[in-house]
Amino acid sequence: MLTNFLSFNLNQTYAVLEVSGEDAATFLQGQLTNDIHQVTNQHAIYSGFCNPKGRLIGFFIIIKFNESYLLILPRSISENIHKKLSMYILRSKVKLTMQDEAIQIYGLLDKNKNSNNEALPKNHLDVLNLNECHMIKLQGVGRFMLVGSKDACQALIHENPELLVNQGINVWKQEEILSGSPNIYTATQEAFIPQSLNLDLMDAINFKKGCYTGQEIVARTHYLGKPKRRMFIAKAQAELHSSIGDSIDFNGQAIGHIVDLVIHEGKTDLLIELLLDHTDKGLTIDGHSIALKHPSF
Repeated sequence: MLTNFLSFNLNQTYAVLEVSGEDAATFLQGQLTNDIHQVTNQHAIYSGFCNPKGRLIGFFIIIKFNESYLLILPRSISENIHKKLSMYILRSKVKLTMQDEAIQIYGLLDKNKNSNNEALPKNHLDVLNLNECHMIKLQGVGRFMLVGSKDACQALIHENPELLVNQGINVWKQEEILSGSPNIYTATQEAFIPQSLNLDLMDAINFKKGCYTGQEIVARTHYLGKPKRRMFIAKAQAELHSSIGDSIDFNGQAIGHIVDLVIHEGKTDLLIELLLDHTDKGLTIDGHSIALKHPSF
């Protein structure tokens, strides 16, 4: 039984792009920052998708589902990603399908953040297969995602009556930000290189896998020096009026951008990308002081 958990219907927030066909793995290997061969029935990965200039246009959780790969991403960019990936198929035996109805997504949060339930996946990105519903342990403490067929996921929810479905999505969003998990949205597509969102620190880049779109720029940043920008967790003790993608200024100079944010109980939690030589300065957004924290990976 899943006791002391909150559950969240994420189907309006996230979308699922299914990649299937004989050449699916080869195709994804040539497009993504991470090694698709690390995806198994028991393990998921994070990965970025870049343009030829090494700028992120998507960020995914990827799981194996039957003989296909499921790319989980924000719904707001799903059609755009579908179109861009389709451009690279050419003669490959690959099919891309948006699974808006057949595949469901739920988030689970352990209210105690210390569950000792032996039935749950224990390690980061471990996958527990429950028939046609897969449970993934996400970055952060007590965060899980259910992904699978509509009937199987809903059956699992109904078998656990203590789960309170449809909790306010801002609660899930806050935990996602506090875990240091980035997303790419329409406003931030092509705005960041992977390292400035810490994808290298969260094992979402594989530097030994070979070529992929944008690989030259990503590899050059890795091998020629440290990134000049990194992503930080931030908090303001007020409701900010800024938006995702907005510039962060200091003495008239643009020193970073807002990667993600959520307002909850009168405060604002953010992920922000900053120039590293400005992290020790007094930072404000909308006139409010911002406290910074390094994500833990």
